[in-house]
Amino acid sequence: MFHKLEEKSIAAITSEWDALAHVRLRQICSGKDLTFKHFLAPNILRLARNETAETIVDAGCGVGVLTSLLARQDSTVIGIDPSVESIGIARTHFGKTAQFFESTLEAFTQRHDSDTDLVIANMVLMNVLNLRAFVTAAHRILRPGGALIFSISHPCFWPFYYGYAQEPW
Repeated sequence: MFHKLEEKSIAAITSEWDALAHVRLRQICSGKDLTFKHFLAPNILRLARNETAETIVDAGCGVGVLTSLLARQDSTVIGIDPSVESIGIARTHFGKTAQFFESTLEAFTQRHDSDTDLVIANMVLMNVLNLRAFVTAAHRILRPGGALIFSISHPCFWPFYYGYAQEPW
């Protein structure tokens, strides 16, 4: 039998990422996050190079490492994330290569008119509060023919993340 999980608020999610921001920066920059280093970043960058993108929005950019790598492609790159700590780190370390905004994609698209060629959602979609609202926001800022590149965690990890791995069901 499955039990409905309680939904988290954006404030709760943001608080969790605020607490982890400095740890994430160390994990990524030290190369200890092997998945980011050897799989996610190289493949997202390869896919992004296949798109003709003058403007890229990195939705859920975290501490901005991938955003700064995307900016090397001679594109205007905007990183957005609701975590105050993550955006502060991103601006400090990568603010010369990209613009960073503290926001969700949904809120960002309400305040910014943009003709975006490419939206990146790296390890984000499984954490948004409303998937339909997120995809609608991405569609709103994408130019005709624009693209969404996304990655998600494999569902086999969800029982540990959501805390039901030890449940008998």
